[in-house]
Formats: sequence, structure tokens, C-alpha cells
Amino acid sequence: MKLYTARQLAQADRHTIESGVPSLDLMEKAAASVADEMIEYPPGIVHIFCGTGNNGGDGMALARILDDDDWEVNVYLVHFSKSISKDLLVNYERLDFTDVSVQHIYSDDDFPEFEDGDLVVDAIFGIGLNRPVKGLPKQLIDYINAAEMPVLSIDIPSGMYADRPNASEDSVIIAENVVTFTRPKISFLLPGSRRYMKNFVTHLIGIDEEYLNTLPTPYYFTFIDDMAGMYQIREKFAHKGDFGHSLMIAGSYGKAGAAVLSTRAALNTGAGLVTAYVPKSAYNILQISVPEVMVEVDEEDKIVHFNYRSRATVIGIGPGLGAHEDTVAGMEKFLKKNTLPLVLDADALNILAMRPDLLEYLPEDTVLTPHEGELKRLIGEWENDFDKLDKASAFSGKHRCVLVIKGKYSVVVYRGEFHFNTSGNSAMASGGMGDVLTGVITALRAQGYNAFEAAMLGVFIHGAAADKNLIVREKARITASNIIETIPEILYDLREKSLQPEEEEEYDDDFFDFPDDFDPLDDDDLPY
Repeated sequence: MKLYTARQLAQADRHTIESGVPSLDLMEKAAASVADEMIEYPPGIVHIFCGTGNNGGDGMALARILDDDDWEVNVYLVHFSKSISKDLLVNYERLDFTDVSVQHIYSDDDFPEFEDGDLVVDAIFGIGLNRPVKGLPKQLIDYINAAEMPVLSIDIPSGMYADRPNASEDSVIIAENVVTFTRPKISFLLPGSRRYMKNFVTHLIGIDEEYLNTLPTPYYFTFIDDMAGMYQIREKFAHKGDFGHSLMIAGSYGKAGAAVLSTRAALNTGAGLVTAYVPKSAYNILQISVPEVMVEVDEEDKIVHFNYRSRATVIGIGPGLGAHEDTVAGMEKFLKKNTLPLVLDADALNILAMRPDLLEYLPEDTVLTPHEGELKRLIGEWENDFDKLDKASAFSGKHRCVLVIKGKYSVVVYRGEFHFNTSGNSAMASGGMGDVLTGVITALRAQGYNAFEAAMLGVFIHGAAADKNLIVREKARITASNIIETIPEILYDLREKSLQPEEEEEYDDDFFDFPDDFDPLDDDDLPY
């Protein structure tokens, strides 16, 4: 699914209206989608703060809908501009036929008091904001934040930019939840958003999808349907030789577990053959714990020579490897003569950061899977999330590699595009998860997926396995081994999804395919 800038979304909004869809109808659908999400809140007074633009119009329409449903509603029109949206005025006049009265805010003397159990709805600014908030709205935003009330923002937290970074001193609403329209905003998917919002849900309101799809963008949000389209169904006469030979070069003294996890993950992801190349001290551990894996050894406690003998088709390097000077020297010799596809993680990335001259020896389309610390060592410091993406894209282009930036919405960076992953949750913040991902991507690469497909599918499968574990395990008790055990279930889901007959695409109110017990206000339970 494509993601768009604020300017593009506004352009699509205008096009939809010019094509014959009344703007008031769009506003009504937006307000109704917000009302649908509010069922999760306990009864109390709802304070709706409306700006003078169309975002404020959404708030006015919401007030009328809530009043019809017997909510106790207070509406405030914040007079920070003499220009008032025509659609807002229409919805303002419609409130004359309800029990809702509009209070006017001209100064901080007009700010209301809140009580426990109240809810604030933020409809002050939408995605069109292009400069820091000042004056009366800044005072109001700071006042609401200081009150520490639960806040639901309409489309975007007021003061936040949709597609560029906010300065640390900017006044931005701190929202518990955001109901956004048409597409998630690009800023929502970046770590900096945690300062301003906890969760979001996306609703369709009738913007012309065909027109949206004509707009160019480097940003994408990937779902199970996208991954099912990539998934390759196995032929019934296939044999193990058809699915490649994954070689995992991993482990050092005390870190044999990393080699175990990455090789088990490669097996469970479907590699035809898997070989572990490990220090001698890890030999018995691998032979006992993963009997399906062939094992070759190097020095006693570390990998130095990289002199494997297996006929590998792709090599994963890094989990538990260590960065001893002998290992660095051995990896240099290996890279200078290697011609096989590579997947690099952990200490392999740290070695490249120590020796950036070795980057020139990476085969084209090498997959690198850094977390933010490892990424920083590779590309240097960044000023903000968008600067990070720019530098990551430049690095990917220069070294002709696929870059997987691990995080809440892991990003696959390739050929100037940014693909944000939808699967995964905070329970994945535990040791060994990166080792598993390395094994998954290596196995997919060995099976014939290109580097981009392997990275995309690997990240999705990895996160989806964690999501499925939330059903049966507490969030704090999901381990890397749990993920490995669940990978075959995700592969089955992808297979079944890819076998479904093509149907005309239809959407419910929102983009997410929610299970019956899904909590729309719990970001950690994002569906895959």
C-alpha cells in the first residue's frame, strides 16, 4: 500500500471533491469513523476542541453524532484565525438542532477545566499545518498536555507534521489515540512519533483510490496480501535441492546459541539444506540441539579462517560472531574472494563499521539487517528520523545493498524506496530475535527469492510469528525460540492466502484486517 505526503493527500482530497463527491460527505464519514472508535472509552464528558479549518469541521460533525448517541459533549471553537472553513460553518449551524452548545475560546481565560473521566478530542489542526504552532493554539496545546487527560486526535495530533520532523521545542498534542484517514501518515511510522502519540487506526472515508494510485511515492506500508503475492508455492515433485543450501557463519565462545537460533530459523523457513560453520567449541552444541543441520568448524573459540567446504548457495554471517582482530582479518580475506549472495547481521555489521573499506567487496544486493545502533555505526549520526532515512537510502544506493532497519515498523530500504512492515510487536524486544531474522532471510534467499523479496518476506514472517504468539503467551514471555516454532504456521498462512482466488478488492472501514478480539487501541496487537 502506498503512503503519501500531506500535499498529495490534500491533492487527492481536492480531486475527489471535484469529481463529484461533496466535501461535507467526506467530513461526515470522517466524523462517523471517529465515533466508531470511541466505543472503547468509558462514559464521561467529551471536550471537543475545534480549529477554524476542516479538521475543526470534523470535530463539529463528531459532536452532533455523539449527541445523537447520548454522550455528554462540550464543544469549543478556538479562534486563532479570521478565516473559517465553509464546511465547519455548516456543521456549526447543524448543532443548533442538538443539545450541544459551542463555547468560544479567544484567550487562555476561556480554557475549560477538566475532571477525572473526561476525554479530550483534538480537532484543532489537520495535516495541512506547515509551521510551528504559536499564540493561542500553542497555549491551548500546552494546557491540554499539562492536564494529562486522555486525548483522541482526529487525523493527526495538532502541531505534528505528517511528513517531516518536528523540532523538540514544538508544541504538539500528546495523544493516546489517533483516528487518521485514507492512509497512515509517514511520521506515524517513525520512532520520533512516540513523543506525540501512542496508537493509531486508519479509516477510509471515500477518497478516490484510483487517483491515489497514480501518485508517485517512495513510501509503502506492507500487509499480508502484499507478502502473499510474493510467496512461491512449492511444486509437488520438488526436492530439497530445489530450495537451496544456506550456510550460517556464526558463533563464538559463549555465543553458540546465536548459531543455534539462526540455523533453526533457516530450517523452519524452508531451506533445503543448512550448514552451520562455527567454532570447535560449539560443535557438540549444534550437533545435539539441531540434528538436521550439518556442522563445520573453525578455530576452538572463534571464527578465523572462513574455510567452509559446503556447496552453499547463500551465506548468512554475523550472529554471535564476535569482532576479534583475527575474525576481522579472516572476514576481510573471505569478502575479497566471495561471490555468493550474503545476508549480514550483528558482528558482521560491526566489522564493516570498523573497516568501511570492506564495503566495496560486498556482492550486489547483499542484505544488511542493522538495529538502530548498528545502523548508526554504518551511516553515522542523523539529525532526525527523516534524515536517517535519507542517509540509509544513500548508503543503500552507494553500496548496492538492501538495508533492513529493524524497529517497531521495520523498514526495507532499497533503490530509493522505503517499505514499512506492519507485523511485529514490542514483545520482540528480547535477545536472539535478530539471529532468527538472519536465518529467515538467508533461507528465503537460498530458495530463489531475490534480495528485496527475501528481506520483505523475512521481516514480515518474523513479525507475524511474534503477533501469533501474542494469542497464547504473555508479551513479556515471547522468546526467539517461540518465533522459530511459529514460522511454519506463518508460511502456511501465506500459502493459503496466495491460493485464494482473486476477487475484486473491497475494504471495510479501515485498512487493518482485525481479528474478532483485536483491540484497536492497543498498538502492540497490530495484526499482520
